[in-house]
Amino acid sequence: MPSRAPPRTSSQQRRHERTLFVHWLAAAVDGADKRLLAALFRALEASFGFGPADLGMLMVGQNLALALSAPVWGQLADASRERIRLLAAGSALWGLWTALFAGATSFYQMLALRVLTGAALSAVTPISQSVVADIATAEQRGRHFGLIGASDNLGSLLGGIFATTVGGTMVGALDGWRFVFLVLAAVSFVLAAIAPCVATDPRADAPRAADGGVRGLRGQLRSGWRKAAETFRVRTFLLIVSQGIFGSVPWNALSFSTMWLQYVGFSDATASLVTGMAILGVCLGNILGGYLGDAAAARLPDTGRVRVAQTSVALGTLLQPVILYGLPWDPNWAPAYGFVFFLQGLVCSWCFAATNRPIFSELVPPASRASLLSWAVAVEGASASIFGAPVVGLLAEKVFGYKPRRGEVGALGEAVKARNAAALAHAMLYMTVVPWICCFLLYNLVVYTYGPDRDAVRKQSEGKA
Repeated sequence: MPSRAPPRTSSQQRRHERTLFVHWLAAAVDGADKRLLAALFRALEASFGFGPADLGMLMVGQNLALALSAPVWGQLADASRERIRLLAAGSALWGLWTALFAGATSFYQMLALRVLTGAALSAVTPISQSVVADIATAEQRGRHFGLIGASDNLGSLLGGIFATTVGGTMVGALDGWRFVFLVLAAVSFVLAAIAPCVATDPRADAPRAADGGVRGLRGQLRSGWRKAAETFRVRTFLLIVSQGIFGSVPWNALSFSTMWLQYVGFSDATASLVTGMAILGVCLGNILGGYLGDAAAARLPDTGRVRVAQTSVALGTLLQPVILYGLPWDPNWAPAYGFVFFLQGLVCSWCFAATNRPIFSELVPPASRASLLSWAVAVEGASASIFGAPVVGLLAEKVFGYKPRRGEVGALGEAVKARNAAALAHAMLYMTVVPWICCFLLYNLVVYTYGPDRDAVRKQSEGKA
């Protein structure tokens, strides 16, 4: 069993609570940004004539930049005792690029700015989640990561509803979608301003230096490559990241859910509310998954967390065909759609808090957590960028006959709407069910590697103590 940390003083506890609040806020802003572009797909199509393939490419640019930049932020976070200032710098940068996106007038301007936004946004996961892992005890990491995931999805819910409702309107003389991006930029600047004033790095209470006194660019590069080599030798990390390569694809592919509902005949506001129910389900599912993972790990230390993940994947997979084809394509069925979207979000979202992040926290020493998390973000993000929304867009247009249309959906003919809705549904089905089945199978291998890998790190840490 791991040794217990010494009890915290009341002053330390208050600092940790304020720090957790800042990271919940950062996760919420992060979630809002990731949801914003997908929620505005239809508004951008109406304004510029962008089809699913173009819209998917905007997500490719952002997500690839996020994936490739994450290891840089991870190495900086591992080497720093000022991770909160790093988080503030990333927030300020992504606020700047988001504000400039509101003034973009062409596809390539938008693509370049989403690339820069992704590079700044990649600061959040390795920095925030390494801090949370330092604060939380091993027995409670699931619930703490559950709250981070819930905050992310609450931001996604509110951001998605706001963007879909306002994006297709005019706010004074300004296009609604431009106004939405300006609002998010303002929130990002606020986060950058308050984070260093409210939060502290828990390393401030620890002995000096997590990274062995590494100095200079060359030293940081050597340290980064060493940590990357160590990380990719851990079998459990490779297996969970491999399932994440498949598991991140459906979430990216489901970015087209709002657009699909709009073509089915739902109003912008109703479509945003229905997809918002899914995000609300995911929000609560993260919290539920965190508690389920902690409880399962207490009873079955080597297999409990993995079995929770497999149950979650199986339930989500079974519900996807029901969502796309099990209900009439009729806006009058909006309450039923809201219920099944909520149910799927509730049950298919346990892996993050119950399994992946708590296990990652135990696979390397604390001084390498940010790097490990950043490589997970890099690999999973790159695969989602390539195989998620872009492939859905290409399948919809090239295989299933989707035809991009300018103007409001309501002004299009019924045949056009039905064809585009069917094309999006077929593409989303292929890019959700198949990857989730692969996830389920890969988790089964984690059962055999997790215990030995975790115990090896514990012995290594005890040997250095």
